[in-house]
Amino acid sequence: DVCSSDLNGQRFGQVEFLPNPNGRCMVFEKPNRENCAINQNGFYIPDNKQSYCAGSDTYDHKLLSTATGNKFSLGSMVVLKKENAMNPTETDNAPVFFYLFRPEDPEIFYEDTLMACWWYGCQNNIETQKPALINYYLKHNCQMFMPKHKNGTYGTPASTQNNFYIASITESYINSHINKVVFVELVDQWKKFKPEDTQEFDAAMAFGYALQFMLEGKMQYVAPVKPQEIGEVLSIMRRKSLNNRKYT
Repeated sequence: DVCSSDLNGQRFGQVEFLPNPNGRCMVFEKPNRENCAINQNGFYIPDNKQSYCAGSDTYDHKLLSTATGNKFSLGSMVVLKKENAMNPTETDNAPVFFYLFRPEDPEIFYEDTLMACWWYGCQNNIETQKPALINYYLKHNCQMFMPKHKNGTYGTPASTQNNFYIASITESYINSHINKVVFVELVDQWKKFKPEDTQEFDAAMAFGYALQFMLEGKMQYVAPVKPQEIGEVLSIMRRKSLNNRKYT
């Protein structure tokens, strides 16, 4: 179902996602424990990090005009479900939450991502080139909802070297787990993905930030890697079926 979200009128209370044909996000699987967040002396902490992680490709400015013909970036967020060796499920390693939308006011997007993290009890690995989303979490005492580097910074840079790294790990993910991906928009972006120019691939990058965070465990800046051509590998998308799986 396409869903919308609601804090039941109380900020930092309980998040509830409700079916809505005009909603801004899609949910494949609800969290195994909802609203896993702790208030610790006025600072908010996610309490289900062992089960989920997220990534966001963000934007900073309001959509003022399209008269120039420029294509504006969308806000995107993907939540991945982690493996649990003690309690494996069919949706381990699957994207379970998908967001690809651009509200006119960027803070609506920022709040949507925060509510999703609150609902799943997870951290969000955020692109650093557009820092407004990171600053939004900091402003509301939700910095623990972001992974942190050893040098004290948050998020992951959208550098060329990191984009090629994301292309590489996405290639490996597709080879191993494509049957677990139900979000068609994400698959469509993978088919066309160009790591040297990611402006039109917001969902692919959000997924990549989440996957990078999940694989590395600890946030760290990545070393340069040799660029790889991802197009040939992604041609498998044309041969593999999504088995007509439905959103829940």
